[in-house]
Amino acid sequence: MKNIFLLLFLYTDVAYAQNVGIGTINPTRAKLEVHGVAGAGATNAIFSAPGNAGISLQQNWPTIGFNQYRDLITPGSHGKRMTGGYASLWTFDHNSGNMAIDMYGTGAAESFTGAGNLAWHFNNSGNMGIRNAASASASLWVSRIASNTSAVAISGTTHTSHFMYSANQDTYIRGGLDGSKVVINDIPKGRVNIGLAGNFSSTLNVRGSVAHTSVRTTATSYVLGDNDYEIFCDMQNTVSKIINIVLPAPSAEREGRVYRIVAVNLPKIDGASQMASGYVGISGDMGDNYVYDYINYASAHRHRLFYAEQFNVIGADYRWIRTAVTYICVSGKWLKLHDNESFDSDDIF
Repeated sequence: MKNIFLLLFLYTDVAYAQNVGIGTINPTRAKLEVHGVAGAGATNAIFSAPGNAGISLQQNWPTIGFNQYRDLITPGSHGKRMTGGYASLWTFDHNSGNMAIDMYGTGAAESFTGAGNLAWHFNNSGNMGIRNAASASASLWVSRIASNTSAVAISGTTHTSHFMYSANQDTYIRGGLDGSKVVINDIPKGRVNIGLAGNFSSTLNVRGSVAHTSVRTTATSYVLGDNDYEIFCDMQNTVSKIINIVLPAPSAEREGRVYRIVAVNLPKIDGASQMASGYVGISGDMGDNYVYDYINYASAHRHRLFYAEQFNVIGADYRWIRTAVTYICVSGKWLKLHDNESFDSDDIF
């Protein structure tokens, strides 16, 4: 019995020390070397029981097949499916150094795959292509196909950015949450061009028209918010009407924020006797040092919009109009950037 165990031990030890060759009697490069293929194809090995999905190893263009193998070469086909379902292969071209992953539609067991869909492609410099061959000029090249909604979708918790979205192939760049920021070119001397190329000295360069969609119309008092820019106050030609517009707190986050306030359908009021109403009033943390328009009324009316048709100044009738004003947030204060005020004696009866 001892001799049997000794012989078994010696046999096992020799077996572990040997390489195994299939199709070769001199396997020196690895513990297992397989030379040759079955049939006229390129498959060296299959790891799967008949009727089951598995993987195959193939030679010439070294390939790993997933539920796919080649036992013969068929034009227009990349082998057969091991069992019913989808198939894929990962292949490497040793002549060009390119590597690719192809996907194949569903089919029956032992059916030919037909032409595949290129999923990923890598060239010999490491550049990558998705749905197309890798480009020599880009680290990543992504192509959109007609059946996809977009070429690239990047999802946040709430919102998704899309590139080449829908039939129009539009692009949407969004933050992932409500209130998230999209930061563009936040570098020293960074420039942003819209609609044009080239070198320009301005931070933002735009070719074409600009439309502000944050325009609001109100006939009642209103507190301006962070999504507002221009507000039209409809006075409805009512002398007794007052609309109060409140500017938000001039915080550091609002530095440089601009609001434009316009009064429309203003009633013509009769100077001092009616200037207690019939106007749009603006309030907030103001920082202007004003030159008074008229000493008796400047303090009360310097942040108002109105149309005083007949206004008496030292025995003479004047017309005093201010219908639009723009404010800017600077250093924690709201400063009047511009208004259209006029004070004249034209056309007064």
